[in-house]
Amino acid sequence: FPDKIDSYTKETTAARQTTDAQGRFSFDYLWPGKWQFCVQAEGYATTVSDSIAIGATDAQIVMGKGGSVSGKGVFDTSGEPAPNIELALVAEDLARERVTVVADEKGAFHADTLAVGTFTIAIAQSEYAVKGEAPTFTIVESSEVSDVVVRVDEGGIIAGRVYDIATGLGIADVSVHAYGPGQNKKEAITDASGSYAVKGIAEGKYHVTRDRASGYRDPDWKEAKDVQGHVAETVE
Repeated sequence: FPDKIDSYTKETTAARQTTDAQGRFSFDYLWPGKWQFCVQAEGYATTVSDSIAIGATDAQIVMGKGGSVSGKGVFDTSGEPAPNIELALVAEDLARERVTVVADEKGAFHADTLAVGTFTIAIAQSEYAVKGEAPTFTIVESSEVSDVVVRVDEGGIIAGRVYDIATGLGIADVSVHAYGPGQNKKEAITDASGSYAVKGIAEGKYHVTRDRASGYRDPDWKEAKDVQGHVAETVE
């Protein structure tokens, strides 16, 4: 079946191809050695191949339907359904496998064609956060995980400012990312004064970094700041 296939090492994409009508693929000009391939196709779970040596002509990658998960989001304080919450299902073994699903008006959610492995549930961009330890679930081929409960609470805020070190002037339109526990990621964009507020912060340590700003050097990951997030509090 035709769809996209990446060759990568340590989850850094080196090349991308689309299979033909018979599912065949070919990569040229890869570095010598062995490669793994990440394959995605509609209706199938994302699959990562075994290591395949350069020069192989009979490599076969078998895809499956994966598994599914269903559950409900509820507000921690009241126990009432948390409607229309956007959830992120993040694979622990494959960072690029991040599935987003929106709960209905009764807080119920469902996702299928999930890859085999363990997932952590986080709340995507909103002012809410998962209360307590983030729920996890494990998918095996053709499994159906049900009755997963996600407890939702008002999240905290990480606020700060991005500015020019020489002039002190704020830098606008810079994306700021906060990476937290359970592979949770939240982000915000600086305003005209360079100020930002990342909302929906759950308790735990967050690694805060930024994207490159026009006219400035690339950010150094080592310069990122570690801050402690707290539900319903602002951390600067």
